[in-house]
Amino acid sequence: MKIIKIETIALLDPSDGTVTSWNPSFDESSDESAIHGAYNATVVRVHTDEGIVGIGQSEAPSLVIDAIIRSSQGLEALLLGEDPTHVQRLWQKMYNATGVYGRRGVVIGAIGAVETALWDITGKAAGKPVHELIWRSFATTASDTEPLKRVTPYATVYPPGANLEELEERMNIAVSRGLKAIKIEEWEGQFGNVDMET
Repeated sequence: MKIIKIETIALLDPSDGTVTSWNPSFDESSDESAIHGAYNATVVRVHTDEGIVGIGQSEAPSLVIDAIIRSSQGLEALLLGEDPTHVQRLWQKMYNATGVYGRRGVVIGAIGAVETALWDITGKAAGKPVHELIWRSFATTASDTEPLKRVTPYATVYPPGANLEELEERMNIAVSRGLKAIKIEEWEGQFGNVDMET
């Protein structure tokens, strides 16, 4: 099986903030939206010569994702003719090829959308759920029938808040939902200004 085309589809809600997403500080009883301004996302479809199409998605400006994928030196040109079931090798190939212009932000968003589509193709071709394939790709088991160990899910607290009280409140939301591990994403101008020694 070979990749023959990568397609991008822009999704845009031009409203003034009627789209909402989960945010620990968002109060659903409020009239205020969790997201302000237009919402922009991109669906990525990877097509194969066997007619299997994988779908991925990125929540980044569609024009930028399209340029990263479909430009003459973009991800599509890099992956044409490749076997889409070699997901980890292709992820590394995309990551290595984009080192000059980005290993963060929208470039990683584009790579992630293509990677998701590749996993979708792999799952469809194997007749297995993608979560099983992803887990097995990282597991060291003797056979496909051996039971897998559990993975501890975690919450990402982002934005972490402007002070320790807000951070604690957001962490408590994750704990109240049964999560036992938390990752804190620091960002400039918010919790990044709080003394980490306290």
